[in-house]
Amino acid sequence: MGVLSNNFAQIVPGAIISASYVSDIYDVLMGAEREDVMLSGSLNVTGSIYGNLIGTASIANTASYALFTDYVTISSSYADSVGTASLALNAISASYAAIAQTASYVETAQTASYVTNAVSSSYALSASYVPGIPSFNLVNTIFVSPSGSDVTGTIGDISKPYQNLYTARNAASSGSLIYVFPGTWSYDNTNAAGNPYNGQIDSLVNLWKDNTYYYFSPGSKIFFYNQTVTGNDMYLFKSPGSGSTCIVRGDLEFSGSSTGADSFGGAVVFYEPGIGDGCTFDCEVKSLTSKSHLIGTRGNTITGSTSIIKITADEINYTHTGNNVGQSGIGAPIVIRSTSDAQYYINARKVRSTYYRAIQIRDLTTSSIAVLNINCIQNLGSNDAIVCEVNACPNIIANIDRCEYVGRPYETSANLSTFKFIGNINWYEVGDVGIASKFTFGGSSQGTTILNGYYNFKYNRLPFSSTTSEKIYVNGTINFETANFTNVIFQNAGSGEINFNGNITGNFQGVVARPRTGKIIFNDSNIIPSITGGLFISNDTTTTGTLNLKNTYALFNSTSDIINGQYVNLNLLNSQIKNLGTSSIIVNTTPSGSIQLHNSLLITSGSSTINITGVAPLVVSNTTSNTAITASVIYGTITELTEANIS
Repeated sequence: MGVLSNNFAQIVPGAIISASYVSDIYDVLMGAEREDVMLSGSLNVTGSIYGNLIGTASIANTASYALFTDYVTISSSYADSVGTASLALNAISASYAAIAQTASYVETAQTASYVTNAVSSSYALSASYVPGIPSFNLVNTIFVSPSGSDVTGTIGDISKPYQNLYTARNAASSGSLIYVFPGTWSYDNTNAAGNPYNGQIDSLVNLWKDNTYYYFSPGSKIFFYNQTVTGNDMYLFKSPGSGSTCIVRGDLEFSGSSTGADSFGGAVVFYEPGIGDGCTFDCEVKSLTSKSHLIGTRGNTITGSTSIIKITADEINYTHTGNNVGQSGIGAPIVIRSTSDAQYYINARKVRSTYYRAIQIRDLTTSSIAVLNINCIQNLGSNDAIVCEVNACPNIIANIDRCEYVGRPYETSANLSTFKFIGNINWYEVGDVGIASKFTFGGSSQGTTILNGYYNFKYNRLPFSSTTSEKIYVNGTINFETANFTNVIFQNAGSGEINFNGNITGNFQGVVARPRTGKIIFNDSNIIPSITGGLFISNDTTTTGTLNLKNTYALFNSTSDIINGQYVNLNLLNSQIKNLGTSSIIVNTTPSGSIQLHNSLLITSGSSTINITGVAPLVVSNTTSNTAITASVIYGTITELTEANIS
């Protein structure tokens, strides 16, 4: 009809607008006449739109319009819902309604503005709505839907999607986008199903295609069902190496399990590195879950050229129960492993393991990088939340907000790396399985670990223990929630160092530091138990360790001697130690060890701050005591100030 376009030319400044012009516009808006309308800007809809909106291919392929407006159909059954973003893709069909919930739409998913975007740029395949994926020509886009057909599937035609993901992968060429509509794809490789994917994982399961982009719409789900022992490892993405690249975006929900007795074989894996890799895998999904084995990265070792692995998920879950119900090997939700240079970037809101470990890092080279950005780790199994072993990588950085654990929160074994926890992590002990020590540094570790945050302990276990030459830095606040903590807080039976900077408080009556054969250092610290009892230092070996206090304040209320100096080289600098109880501050009945006090203050409610009956030397300078002291060998002079205030 063209009434609008014909009339438009007659509307000029100073001219008379005919009533017929107005009636023509009214007829178009009311549906009495059909007219092609181009909108520039936004269209805000209040109420409902009824009928069909049919456009042309020329409009559909422009950046400002939908994929194919030929298929933008608003049916009457959805007329009362098209005003909400959640049903915006009802403009295509009811089965695609959930696509409106992609990450780009979330911020405004409940606003009416995205209803009108059903016929605008919101469904154009551009980077602005598929983050991290460049603009695509519809001609090179492949659509996949459970209701599609591998026979009639046509590249570039949204009305003719493929049915199977691997068929779409095979049809893709370099630079293709595979656009996956909501739906469920299941792969059953159990004995009951006849293990149909054995020997065909790469041809029928693995979706990796070099220089190919995937976008999974909200509601896209993939399930793996495998068999331990007899099943081949199943992986959704495995790189072939040789510099290959694959990019994944969207809201995929991946889940898998294995059937059979606990054993190796039959793993369920989301991403598995290839051998001789040098790949780039850049992935953002909604959730990764395994009831049997590993997700994130498989335990295979990357070799060859430098690889870059980026995996981002809202949740990463390892849900095996550990009761002979199909674990394939000893796994963890995230395994980072490489014997050649690799860069790992793992981002997740939540990482959860119900059986073994949450994160395992091993075999990284000196030029590798591992960066973890995780809001919360929940390790409800009997082992480590995070384990770092057999590493030479100097660049492991973890930015974690909260770690809840039952077993150990962190362990190193044969670690040569520098593992730095940045930010303030809240470490919470939420259960007890009888493990003797929590933060454990063992094996032949020679690296460095830097811990920051708040450490809350509920059970009477040893919080920090080292048997290595590793340098350990613990920063933050340590709190004891248990009613009666009688264990040792810091124990160093190795040749390395444990450095603490922060506050120690709560219900502890045990020993703060036991240096044994190593060194423990307190810097700028406050140690103030909230109940009576407790000791600062007590060594239980005949090998001399070292304890240094600098700018540290300690307040006890104990009837036991605060510092037992035997087999300890004790150095106090700019520090204060006070005891509200009746015992001494420092004692030593042996010839072993030494005590040096510089610019420090000792105060007790007992009869003597220092009582050294052995021949261990005491060296003092600019130090004050509120009582007389006893020392067989003393160098320097200590100031006795009986008026010193205990408070």
